[in-house]
Amino acid sequence: MPQTLLDVVKGYPGLKKSSSLANLTLGQHLHFQELEQRIVQLVQGKTLHWRHHEMAVGMLLSMIMYDYTPTQDITSLWLQLLLDDQRNIRCMAYQALEGIMKLEKVPSNKVPLSEMIGPVADEDPGLPGAQDKNDYLQYRDMEPDELEQYWSKPFSVKSHMGYWGYPVGERVRMTHSPEDFNTKPDSVRSLISQFFLDESLVTRFVELNSLEHEKGLDFFSMDRGLFLCFLFENIGPRLAQVFQPHIEKLVGSPEESQQRAAAEMVYGVVRGLRFWDYKSAQQAWCWLLPVFQQVLNSVTLETQQDWDYCFSGASNKADPNRLRPMLELLVTPENLVSQGAFKESSYLLFVTNCLSQNWKVRELYIRTYNILRSHWDHPYNNVRHHIANTLATLLAMDIPLRGANRQDWNVGKGFPTKKMFIDEVIPMLNLHYHNPEFSKDETPVSGTTTPLIKEDTPNTSSEDVSMTTDTEDEETKKSNRILETVSLWIQTQIRVSSATISTEMFRILPYLCQFIGTETDQDVSQSCLQALCYLSVVILSDHAIQPMLDMCKKIAQSHSYKTKMSLLEYIQVSVFTNFPKVVINSHYREQVQSLVLNMLQDENLSVRQKASKVLGGLLHSGFIE
Repeated sequence: MPQTLLDVVKGYPGLKKSSSLANLTLGQHLHFQELEQRIVQLVQGKTLHWRHHEMAVGMLLSMIMYDYTPTQDITSLWLQLLLDDQRNIRCMAYQALEGIMKLEKVPSNKVPLSEMIGPVADEDPGLPGAQDKNDYLQYRDMEPDELEQYWSKPFSVKSHMGYWGYPVGERVRMTHSPEDFNTKPDSVRSLISQFFLDESLVTRFVELNSLEHEKGLDFFSMDRGLFLCFLFENIGPRLAQVFQPHIEKLVGSPEESQQRAAAEMVYGVVRGLRFWDYKSAQQAWCWLLPVFQQVLNSVTLETQQDWDYCFSGASNKADPNRLRPMLELLVTPENLVSQGAFKESSYLLFVTNCLSQNWKVRELYIRTYNILRSHWDHPYNNVRHHIANTLATLLAMDIPLRGANRQDWNVGKGFPTKKMFIDEVIPMLNLHYHNPEFSKDETPVSGTTTPLIKEDTPNTSSEDVSMTTDTEDEETKKSNRILETVSLWIQTQIRVSSATISTEMFRILPYLCQFIGTETDQDVSQSCLQALCYLSVVILSDHAIQPMLDMCKKIAQSHSYKTKMSLLEYIQVSVFTNFPKVVINSHYREQVQSLVLNMLQDENLSVRQKASKVLGGLLHSGFIE
């Protein structure tokens, strides 16, 4: 086979990279090209049955690969299919054009990492987390002139960069200038730009994109979102002007499908403007901010999830300083005042997902925590649940590192801590029963002494007569709501974090144990029970076992038999969850044994019965020799 003929075939317009396709034989190339052209002819001929037509489009989609760029004719076909009446065809066109734009994207302006951070020393990266050496990556207040200067400097959208160290040979990005979006007349990107800068075609595209497919099952599509993201990223600010009136119209619509379409488009705009120049980005934010404000004011149960995807996706893999207008709009105290339960919970949901696992926004973590401080006892149950979820996100960065040369190191330096939160809420909680171990240390909400409820008397009844008060004063209700928020936070914190629990959380145990099984507030009682369950099944670190046992010994001094019953349940599960660590230490074994044996001598029959069962389990497992 003549080599010159093979070179001609390899020069086919679609083959532009050295790849697996470029290494095929002449016959394989000819077959690939012939198959592609024949499928294109069949699709364009419109003579196929609709099922066969859909199958042919799917085959054409499978022929788009990372090392092969389709020609203008094929790209033109995909643009036509984007306006097809069949939804499945349009979905395949989204995927195809997303792939084509990845292959034909605007070349990135990249510079060496040293231009952003200075010379990079090839040494041990040290310790992870927020610290002085990566403080320049943090979100911070800037004046407009300062922000404009910042915008012109190199930046990175990779969330891991700088957290522990820097990859060797890494390059960082510069923003695109308006000239970077200019295209050659005969290029694939020019063809796509011409299509989407045509207002009549975009109107039809938006109309089809905002149609409702199936009631209740028409959700935010990441395929469409990423497709729009690549559009705005590669066509540039001109495209935002075309989509602006459509987005503003759809956001004001009460229709669920139109709100979903607006969320996808806004997601695309925000993701795309990360790489625009300062002037173009600020012009886009001028009309995006009223859009976001309208979303916060008019979000509904049906559209909440769509906008949640929009907010969380837009803030992912981004330099937070380039999303300043959106983040400043979200993190404001006014959104938690007199907005109604649903709007306030929606606001908290958006904030939580925007800040989640983002170590570069320490200032916003602190600001959000300060906003929540006056709402621990929020009157709406749904909002309290979302406050607990948000709080778990805010305190997730509080991770101490242990080991050699890490005695006092915390990954979340400067972030809100669990100790800070617990120190703040403990004085707001009430102990309803006398306990000599806590009465000197803990204070009630009002700052005055809480009248002691009558002590339990020895009885065999399952009813705790000391908790049957008919009325509750306002301070008690406030304390109970705060306890519910704390209980919900404990559950979420343990569920979402892979780090071991902080020993500070054991300080909440007395309040959880006393509230389980009460009839005065079932919601709080259930929350306390679930929190106690979570605390009992966590794997404790070596340094946490002794603080846990110390706290259990203090709780055992309570005059409430229900508190003691709850404590025995906790001890039973926690000891067996951490059985190897506890049983190997004779000092720990003696403390557990002594605690259970003391409970066997309690004046209440129910406590003695429960202690006997726990003791039986310890004997049966060989815990007690």
